[in-house]
Amino acid sequence: MVLPISATEWRISDPRRSENDALCLIGFVQQIDQVFETTRIGRPLERRFFVSLSAAVEFLTVP
Repeated sequence: MVLPISATEWRISDPRRSENDALCLIGFVQQIDQVFETTRIGRPLERRFFVSLSAAVEFLTVP
């Protein structure tokens, strides 16, 4: 599930888990200029960059 936090930030969660379950949070995507940066929960120093929001979300949601 993709939840907008602001005009340039999104929260990515696992739709198979309840929103009340802390494990539902997968990561965040932030748009910086024309690039989308991902932050995966549990790996805060690992950053990946994508050309689209959909590509960033796919990266975070594919096991």
